[in-house]
Amino acid sequence: MSDISVSDRPITYMAATLLLTVGCLMLSYSGVLIQEHGKALAAVRDQGLPLVQETTQLEQREGILQKQVETSRMRASLDGGTEEEQLRLFVLPHGDDVGRAISMLSGAFELWSKEGTAKDVSPIATGDSTTVTVASAPLTKRSLSFSLQLKGEGYKDFFRLLDIAGLLTLDDVLSADDRDILLHASEEGDPEQVGALKEFLSTDLFSYLRQPGTAEEKLRQSFPSDTIVLFLRRFEQSDLVWEGSALARGSVGHYLQDQKMWPLPYLSITSLKQEDGADGWAKLTVTLEAYGRE
Repeated sequence: MSDISVSDRPITYMAATLLLTVGCLMLSYSGVLIQEHGKALAAVRDQGLPLVQETTQLEQREGILQKQVETSRMRASLDGGTEEEQLRLFVLPHGDDVGRAISMLSGAFELWSKEGTAKDVSPIATGDSTTVTVASAPLTKRSLSFSLQLKGEGYKDFFRLLDIAGLLTLDDVLSADDRDILLHASEEGDPEQVGALKEFLSTDLFSYLRQPGTAEEKLRQSFPSDTIVLFLRRFEQSDLVWEGSALARGSVGHYLQDQKMWPLPYLSITSLKQEDGADGWAKLTVTLEAYGRE
């Protein structure tokens, strides 16, 4: 992504502010859906009650999918940068190849089994490929079905993994309130500050979850105000970032990094049934859908 030129300050500042404003508007709906997706998964985690998640889960995740399709199209038309390449290669890969998604899930299941927090893991069954249209773009999708028993950190990490599947940058996890705060800060700032804000929003999510200090310090240096300090404190404590950090800094995070599994493919829950057992074990019967580009 190109830097903001000081010589083009008036035009670049207006353009950057406009892009940020449009981005905030376009992404606000997907931010709400991310939160709702988290609430639905939390119902299983926290209540421990039998629960079947049918097409509602797909509807809740659809906003994220639409956002990633639109981002891929926008990045390709603007600069074809790294984010667009990662979306096309990893988040929404070409065709109906679900091999990477299966490898990621199988590796996590094996890790939890070794740690004693997973057992009775079934093979992952794949369904036939179908075509859907999202944000006017044709996509393919295939179902991935499996069952397993989980407890403790394995149980928590399973849902944490699904929470961040398909997300790529910090921009993907901002709430509507977060965007309002940053938009207000950019309106009061100079062009260099707008550039720093764009850099923060495009920070790789997994890198931030593992080590947030570098990205936050750059933003604080560019915006030496209490508003940004309070924003960062609030952002770090948001459910998605807090739980995502626990995943990224634990054994699963090391596995994802060592096996170069990040960015994660986009996955959507279409069915989830939980049966609670003895000694903290919970049997999950799950159907996910993995997406790709035609």
